[in-house]
Amino acid sequence: MPTARARAPPQALELEPEEPRPYHTAQATADAFWWVVRQGDADHLDRWLANHPRDAAHLHKLWEAKCSRPTK
Repeated sequence: MPTARARAPPQALELEPEEPRPYHTAQATADAFWWVVRQGDADHLDRWLANHPRDAAHLHKLWEAKCSRPTK
């Protein structure tokens, strides 16, 4: 049973703001990218990449690592 005196509301914790985590392309996104590439439809790939702008740089690196031929 509460006492006759009103209790003070709890004080909010003053937390330091966290640094935002850097964005990382999910493995599922990379897997989906390779699936779209294997379809061989350049228009579909263009549309798919337009829907994943934050992943484009990482996916480009994956593409280069797998598909680039060494230059002489």
